[in-house]
Amino acid sequence: MDNDEQNDAQPQAPPEPKARTGGAGSDRRPAIELKGVTKRFGANTAVDDVSFSVPRGEVVGFLGPNGSGKTTTMRLITSYYTPDSGSILVGGVDNQASDVETRRKIGYLPENNPLYGDLTVHEYLEFAADLHGLPRKQRKSYIG
Repeated sequence: MDNDEQNDAQPQAPPEPKARTGGAGSDRRPAIELKGVTKRFGANTAVDDVSFSVPRGEVVGFLGPNGSGKTTTMRLITSYYTPDSGSILVGGVDNQASDVETRRKIGYLPENNPLYGDLTVHEYLEFAADLHGLPRKQRKSYIG
């Protein structure tokens, strides 16, 4: 290449990222979707007609004053409570129709740490594996 060709060369834009195909990344359904969810405890309405969705791959947090329904909403999403009305989908699966399947898809750490203070995280995970009857040979793939 001579000097004239070098001077005429235009900078090139970086290549466009390739679209992901196949696998979990190609699923366009929201990770979590609530539609018109309401939960009452007697005369008290804890969650009133809540609707929102969380896209896959997003990290979210609930912010709000005490008593605003954050914990109740999380307990609804994780199938600990049943909504009085509305629907909750986790990965496109109705959490009331398939609560075990949806619980397997959710990692949830509540505000108050459930760990025993005298256990390390690894010891606690071993303890939980014992409670769930996970064979020792399989634990390494789950716990590390």
